[in-house]
Amino acid sequence: MSLFARMLWLQALLATVVSVVAVSFYYVERNKTVAKILAGQWAGALQTAVAHPGQALPPGVHAVRSQPPPAAMQASALWPQVRALKDALARQGLAVRRVAFEVPETPEATDGEPIVWLEIQAPGQPAPQWWAVRGPLFELSNLYFIGITLGVSAVLVLALSWATSRHLSQPLARLRQRIQEGRPEAEHEQRAPRAPEVADIAQAYDELLARVEQQRKDRSLMLVGISHDLRSPLSRIRLAAELLPPDEGAVTLRQSIIRNTQVADALIESFMDVVRAGHLPVDETVDVAEQARQVAADVQSDDRVLTVEAPRQALQAGSNAYLVRRLLYNLVDNAFKHGRPPVTLTVRDHEAQGLWIEVTDAGEGIAAHQREAVLQAFARGDGSRSTAGSGLGLTVVQQVLDRVGGALSFDGQPGRWVVRVLLHHKHPEPLSGAPSTPAPTAATRPGESS
Repeated sequence: MSLFARMLWLQALLATVVSVVAVSFYYVERNKTVAKILAGQWAGALQTAVAHPGQALPPGVHAVRSQPPPAAMQASALWPQVRALKDALARQGLAVRRVAFEVPETPEATDGEPIVWLEIQAPGQPAPQWWAVRGPLFELSNLYFIGITLGVSAVLVLALSWATSRHLSQPLARLRQRIQEGRPEAEHEQRAPRAPEVADIAQAYDELLARVEQQRKDRSLMLVGISHDLRSPLSRIRLAAELLPPDEGAVTLRQSIIRNTQVADALIESFMDVVRAGHLPVDETVDVAEQARQVAADVQSDDRVLTVEAPRQALQAGSNAYLVRRLLYNLVDNAFKHGRPPVTLTVRDHEAQGLWIEVTDAGEGIAAHQREAVLQAFARGDGSRSTAGSGLGLTVVQQVLDRVGGALSFDGQPGRWVVRVLLHHKHPEPLSGAPSTPAPTAATRPGESS
């Protein structure tokens, strides 16, 4: 139960308790006052009747019996109106022992008033008698009215509390959505009315976001600098290796040097992908189906056969062609490196959900307890430790999805492993020629992903 829901119920409970206490106090005082008034009205007739038993009953006293009728209900001596009535009649010399009331079957016979039976011990009589008088000492209609009033009050309090809670929670809901989107507060959002406490939280989050963004820029700048500085000596090492004398003893050494420089260059390219995934603009409308076909053309070789199942066109707005191609390439490259053929790349356009991308292979897949960990940089599953790779492939995929809007999931079982990506639908705009951001050519270089 949310915090505001708890506050709503607490307010409703508090309002109900206050209402019950207030109404109860009013009801008690009202009945005590009515009892005193009725005692004054009944006292004279009762004194005459009790003083002359056996004679005609005076006006106001309607019956006398040794026992009240079976339909009459005994009233508790603790009831406020009963205690007030006894005290008032006692001051008039009438000692009332017990009180009962009877609701007549035909209210017209008593003008709608209940019959009140009073047990009074008359002087000189061997046993007390029950004397019947009429009056609104016990008004059940008042209880119905009080019940209805409490019910209406509870409904009004709940409605008012719900409206207040909803009004107070809206700024928090907007802040939560902004945190989920990881974006700073827009100018129009700053002008929206909100409580000072919420404004302080929003400002603190913006400051945190700015610090994280600055750290990310510093890290990217460092990676770019290191990658640039490493590539120049790597190129010189590779060139020197290729210029080694072509004698038979240097062939093995030359091939080993070239192979290791290629591995180092692929690792540097993975670092650059991490940087690009966080910086390249996502303002293009990308044909994901076409990107899938381009990736298939790039990875096809004698020992790599990729089957592509995609519609003629699958547009995704608010994206980046290079990032989408890199995402597809990393998923396919992982399937070839860590899975088993046949490998299939499927693109489906689901109108209600978005673009589904599935890469299927016949490998063992990733153990359930490792699926979240492999999304972290340099993390690798148990089954891939013997295979060359940087451990950045799925990290880049996750970063791309964070930028373009999407989700990554794993499914399947040994023998049919599926890596599934959902690109959230955005309204695409018509394709307008070349993308605004030049796509690095590294995406077309197989074998450099993970």
